[in-house]
Amino acid sequence: MHSIYHFPRLLDVLTVQHTGARCVSMSPLAFIKDPAMWIRIASKYKGTHLCAPNFGYALAARKTTKAQVSKLDLSHLKQAICAAEPIRVESLESFTETFAPAGFDPKTFNCGYGLAEVTLVVTGQDPQARKEPSVLNVKKSVLEKHKRVVLAPKGHPSADATTLVGCGHAMPTFKVIVVDPDTLKPVGENQVGEVWIQGPSVATGYWKREEYTDEMFHAKVNAPKATHQSYKGNWLRSGDMGFLRHNEVFITGRLKDLIIIRGRNVCPQDVEHSVELAHDQVRPGCVAAFSIETAQQEEALVVVVELRAELKKDTEQLAAISRKIATAVLSEHQLRCAAIVLLKPRSIPKTTSGKIQRSAAKKQYESGSLAAQYIHRAESKAAAVQAVQIEEAPEEVDVKTPQVIKTTDIRTEEEIQAWLVARLAQEQAGGGGEASN
Repeated sequence: MHSIYHFPRLLDVLTVQHTGARCVSMSPLAFIKDPAMWIRIASKYKGTHLCAPNFGYALAARKTTKAQVSKLDLSHLKQAICAAEPIRVESLESFTETFAPAGFDPKTFNCGYGLAEVTLVVTGQDPQARKEPSVLNVKKSVLEKHKRVVLAPKGHPSADATTLVGCGHAMPTFKVIVVDPDTLKPVGENQVGEVWIQGPSVATGYWKREEYTDEMFHAKVNAPKATHQSYKGNWLRSGDMGFLRHNEVFITGRLKDLIIIRGRNVCPQDVEHSVELAHDQVRPGCVAAFSIETAQQEEALVVVVELRAELKKDTEQLAAISRKIATAVLSEHQLRCAAIVLLKPRSIPKTTSGKIQRSAAKKQYESGSLAAQYIHRAESKAAAVQAVQIEEAPEEVDVKTPQVIKTTDIRTEEEIQAWLVARLAQEQAGGGGEASN
C-alpha cells in the first residue's frame, strides 16, 4: 500500500528479495479507489501477511460489502500488521466484525511501532504467541493532567475515558525506555514520557545535519549512579510520547504535536478522531488539530477540516457542520474551539506518505493561506450569551437545551456534568462563521 519511495514499501521489496517470498502490492491510489480490492487480492493469492496503517483496516472494513465478504477466504492469514499511525480499537473491531465470516481471526493482528531512524521496526508481538492486541481503557483526565496511566473502572463516565492499543514488546536486540523529555530522567511504568531507543539498526544520524543528529541520536539519560549502567550509551530520541506497561509499549502521541491547554496534555489525534465522526461530510484522515497563542497569551484550540465536497455557496450547511464539530469536541474533550476551518477537498497539507502535516496546517492558518470554504470563530465569553440547542451530547448525558437542567435541581455527578456541558456549549455556539472568498 506504500509508495516505492516510502520507507516501509522499500523494506517490503528488500525483504521479499532476501527471503524469496511472493509479494503482491498495489498503489495507494488504487487502494483509495477500491479498498475492498486489497482484501480480495489477499484472498485470491492466499496471502499470509497483510500490512497497513490503522486507516487502511478501517477503510477496508467500511468499503467491503457483505456480498463481497461471502466470496472471500482469509483463513490463510498469519499476520495482519498494523502500524505507522495511532491504532484505534474501533478500527480493529470493525475489521474483525466485517471479515470474521471470511475466516479472519483477530489473533492475527500484530500491532507494532517503528520509525525510519531505526530501519523501521522497534516493537511488535511475537508471531508465535498469537494473541489479540492489548487494549487499555484509562482515565483521560489523569492521563492529560498528570501524564499517568490509571485504568478506568467499569461504569466510569465515558467522557473521561480513552482507549489505548498496545504496540507490543521491543525486538530481541533492542532496548526501549521512557524518559521525561525535560529532565531527561527515566520515568516509571505507567508514566508517560518520550520513548528512547537503543538497537543495532539505529541509524548513525541525519544526512548533513550534525547538530540535529547530536540532539536526537546521541541523547544521554540523566540517571542516578546506582542505575546508570542500565542507561549508559547513546539513545535515539523518537519524539513519540508513550509509556511502558508490563514491558509493552503504548504510544500516546507526538511530543511536538502535543496540545497543552490549561495544564492538560491533549493528543491531537484524539480530537481529530472525534471531529471525523462528528459529520459525514468530514473526510476521514483529513483533520488537523493544533494550538495557537491568542492575543491574551493563552493557548487555544484550532481545528482544520477537509470536507468531501465543496459547499461554498451553502453557508447554512457549512455553519451546521461547524456546530456539529464544535459540540463534539466540547462534549468529548471539554475543549472550546477558537476556530474551525472547513477546507476544500484535497487541500489539507499531507506528507508524501499521506500523513497529516499539523505544523504546515498551523503555518497556513496563521498566514491565512488555507483553502478555506468557511471559518467558524468562537466569540469571547462575554459575547457568547445566546441560548442554542445542543445537537450532540455524551451518551451518559441527556441534554436537549442549555435550560433543561436548573442549578437548583443539580444533585448527582452526572447532573453536574450535564449542566457544565450545556453551559459550555451555549458559549461555544455563540461564535460566528464566515464564508471564505
